[in-house]
Amino acid sequence: MGWIRNAIVDLFVTGLMALGTIGGLTWAAWAIWIYTPFMLLLRIGSIGSRGPRQKAVDPKMKVPEAFYHALFVLNVGLPLYQGLSQGDSNWFWVAGAWVAIWALSTWTASKQRKAA
Repeated sequence: MGWIRNAIVDLFVTGLMALGTIGGLTWAAWAIWIYTPFMLLLRIGSIGSRGPRQKAVDPKMKVPEAFYHALFVLNVGLPLYQGLSQGDSNWFWVAGAWVAIWALSTWTASKQRKAA
């Protein structure tokens, strides 16, 4: 469980997503609406780059891929739920952006594994 501190930002963003959707906190929703396009741009920018060199990580400290996929499921599902329950199409755009972030992250990770 030592790997949790390596995933703290991802946990924070998912918690923020829950506060902005289910919790209905306006400030959290605004944070998600600002963070999501920024993250999408970063992932799009990583397509052409070789990225930073991976440093050797202790296997006990490596975050399991299934954990990241579970967070992505929540980051897509929460805005979808909010959009469907409230009829707010802004949340559909957020969910779509997170699908793209998820796909680009998975593609980048597989590209890095092949290069290693």
